[in-house]
Amino acid sequence: MNNFDIINIIQIGCGGTGSFLFPHITRFLSNIRRRNNEVQIFYTICDDDFVESRNILRQNFHKLNIGRLKTKSLLTNNYLFNLKKIGFKIFTINKRFKSLKSFDKLITDHISFHSTGFNIIIGCVDNNKSRRIIYKWITDDRVCEINTIYLDSGNNLYNGQIVCTISNGARNMFLNGESFENINFLKYFKLVDDKKQTQSCAFFGDQSHSMNLMSSTLLFCHIQKILIERRLPPSIVNFNNGGFSTFEI
Repeated sequence: MNNFDIINIIQIGCGGTGSFLFPHITRFLSNIRRRNNEVQIFYTICDDDFVESRNILRQNFHKLNIGRLKTKSLLTNNYLFNLKKIGFKIFTINKRFKSLKSFDKLITDHISFHSTGFNIIIGCVDNNKSRRIIYKWITDDRVCEINTIYLDSGNNLYNGQIVCTISNGARNMFLNGESFENINFLKYFKLVDDKKQTQSCAFFGDQSHSMNLMSSTLLFCHIQKILIERRLPPSIVNFNNGGFSTFEI
């Protein structure tokens, strides 16, 4: 872990995928901190939604969380890692962004974005508009030279994908950075009608428990590969309820 003296992880979304990903990341980061108490770790989770009874079926919450913010519920449910004792604090943002300007304000107002450290933005959102906003932000001229990776996850009832996008500034940090190619993100995630791009939390709705679990697991595998092996994952991983495969765009 000597390659990363500052690790800054920003997770956008704490629903179907994000709620299952959260305990994996907290356990992993706490282990890093215990092995190397000199590394600085920052983990921020962002979501303005409250837990509803219909969320219990396919998200990592329980009945006692109903009516509470999802961010606060995750902190309460995952208290066993004794994070405060090892100097590792998790930050929460309970606001929504609707534009590039509001996302920039959310980041700059609430997060210390580390120009000298290593930043991972994890997108666990349910619509292409939000994905495109995050992508445009990390590829902006002010940000693209900072060491940043954007991992975007999306899934429905039977399949999904995880896309890895890297800023120009982060390429020299990885053994395979020079050979890594970003996909055409804006072309891949096209804008659709608002009514069609918002996922449902209804019973089995547009997502399923199994696909949320698989998505969170593959996201975590990506993060481990990045931080431990100093290698970038494939630019896109496509998975389904029968397994997963990778392919080039």
